[in-house]
Amino acid sequence: METKTKVSRSPKYKVSLLLPDKTHSKTGSTILEALEAIEPPQFFKAKAIITVNFGKLKAEVWMYPFQLRKLFVNPTSRQLLAKRLMLGLK
Repeated sequence: METKTKVSRSPKYKVSLLLPDKTHSKTGSTILEALEAIEPPQFFKAKAIITVNFGKLKAEVWMYPFQLRKLFVNPTSRQLLAKRLMLGLK
């Protein structure tokens, strides 16, 4: 008797934080999980772009330094950004 194993494939979201000097990228099964996996930079001195890729879908958000600081300090801010990015996937 043959048994078929089911491979559960959870969706993979790739989140990238593009700073003027460096790019931080992480993947996760949710956008929030990928955002939390990104290590915050030491200083925020310029605008940054956060992009989410999910297959062929893509969302992009420009953020100012004060918004980035808030993003990495406040968990509620991360949740709101994750929701905003999810709704913006086109």
